Amino acid sequence: MTRPPTATLTLLEGPEPGPLLRICADRERLRRTLVVVTGNDQATDTLRRIFVQMFQDLDLTPEEIARRFVIVTAPGGVPAKKAADAGHPLIEAPEPTAFGALSPYALVPAGLAGADVAGLLDGAARVLPSLTRPENNPGLVLGAILGGAVRSGRETMVLGGYPATASGGADPGLADWIAPLLADATGGRLLPVVQHGGLPVVPDDDLFLVTLEGRPRQDDATVSGPLAAQLVLWEYAAAVAAHLLDADPLRPLERDPAEAAPDPVMFFDGDPGQAVEVHTSDPAFAAAPDLAALLEAVVRRAAAASHLAIVAHLDPDLARGQGAQVRRLAALLAARCARPVTISWGARYPAVGNDHREKGVYLMMTGNVVHDVPVPGRHQRLGPLQVARALGEARAASRGGRPVVRLHLQDRWAGLARLLETARGGP
Repeated sequence: MTRPPTATLTLLEGPEPGPLLRICADRERLRRTLVVVTGNDQATDTLRRIFVQMFQDLDLTPEEIARRFVIVTAPGGVPAKKAADAGHPLIEAPEPTAFGALSPYALVPAGLAGADVAGLLDGAARVLPSLTRPENNPGLVLGAILGGAVRSGRETMVLGGYPATASGGADPGLADWIAPLLADATGGRLLPVVQHGGLPVVPDDDLFLVTLEGRPRQDDATVSGPLAAQLVLWEYAAAVAAHLLDADPLRPLERDPAEAAPDPVMFFDGDPGQAVEVHTSDPAFAAAPDLAALLEAVVRRAAAASHLAIVAHLDPDLARGQGAQVRRLAALLAARCARPVTISWGARYPAVGNDHREKGVYLMMTGNVVHDVPVPGRHQRLGPLQVARALGEARAASRGGRPVVRLHLQDRWAGLARLLETARGGP
C-alpha cells in the first residue's frame, strides 16, 4: 500500500461511537485506512472487531483485510501469536511502560501517518549528551525540581501553555502527554494537572506551576525547546522524580478498571428525554436539591481540594462532537472555583492502579448516543460499554477517597446546553 503524503492519524482510545461512525461513513477514507493495534485489552479487541467488519463491508478479501492491520506488541506473547495466525504484519516492541514517546508504540503509527520519524529521532539524539553530564544536566535539574516540590508539600503540578508571544506556545498536546507520563512514573505521588479552562492560576502552597514556552519569571519553572528534545527531557526528569519519591517508574501500567454498578439517581434536571441525570454516592453532592446547587457544591469542593477533573465519556471532536461545549463548561467552572480545571476524554489520571491517594474532585459525564455501533461476534454495542467503563472509573476514584459526581445526559447536546446555562447562573 502506498502511503499518502498527508495521511490523517486518528487515535481511538475508548468505545466512543462518534469517531468510528465518521470513519465508516467516509467510504473512500475507509478504503485508504490502515489500523495500527498497540494494545492488548478488551477495549482494543472490541475496536479491532469493528474494523474487521467495516473492511468486510467493503468486500475486501480476507488476505486484503489481514494486511490492513499492523500489530505492535512484545514478541512471544499471545498478541504476537494471534497476529501471526491472522497474517497481520507484526512490529516487535518491548513491553509497554510509561516511557513510550519514542518507542514503536508511538513511532509506528506516527511514521505511517507521514511524520518525520528520522528527524524526530535525530533531534532526540542531539539532546542526549546534555543528559549524561553530572553538572548542568537539564534532566537532573527538572527531575530534582519536580521531586523537591512534592517533598515540600506541593504535590499538584499545573502544566500550562501560556504563550509569551503572538506566534503561540508549546506544541499542541505536549502538556496532555506530559501529565500521564508523570502520574504513571511516580505512581501518583506527583499529580500533574493540565489547565484546560479559565484564567491562568498562580502558584500556591500546594500548587507548583510549570509553563511550556512562555511566562518566564511568572511561574515556578519554564521548560522550552524543540519537541524531540522535550520528549527525552521529560522522560528523563520523570525517572529522576520517581527515584526521589521512592516510586518504581517501570511498574506495569494498569488502565482498565473493572465495571461497576451505577450509583443511584439523585435527581433529574430538565424535560424527559433531555434531562441531566445526577448520580453520586457522596453525601454532600447527594444533598443538592437541583443542578445549580450541585455545581455550586462541586466548585466549592474543588476550591478546597486541589483541582477539578472533568472526565467526559463523550465525543471530543470540536466541530462534530461535544468538545467545544465541554471546554466552555470547564472555563466557566474554572472561573468560579479559581483552581485548575483539567479535561480528559474517556479516561482519568492518575492511572488506575496507582498506589497513592488521589486528589481533586471528579465531575464525570456520560451520555446516550443516537447512532450506536454493534460489536461483531458479541451481543453488545459501544454506547453501553462506554457507560460501563465510566462506572468502573467512578467507582475506582471513589475508593481512592475522591468526591465523584456523574452526570448522565439523556440528550448530549441538550444536556450540555443546560449545564452551560446553569454554570453561567441561569435558571
